[in-house]
Amino acid sequence: MLECMYIRQAIDLLEGLLTCSDENKELPVHHIQKLIVFAIMWSLGSLLEPDDRKKVRDCNDSVSMTNS
Repeated sequence: MLECMYIRQAIDLLEGLLTCSDENKELPVHHIQKLIVFAIMWSLGSLLEPDDRKKVRDCNDSVSMTNS
């Protein structure tokens, strides 16, 4: 798969996530940042084997807990 397709997938996913919200309501910056990370991780995670996906998820969980 071409590398540009991973970027396109992340953009499409993010676009869908952002348009699902109430159009009259502005999302907080921290929420948008989390959506961006989610879209990128979802798109790039498809390249990983199941064991590596677990490692990335565990790392992401530990970073998320320290930033809460």
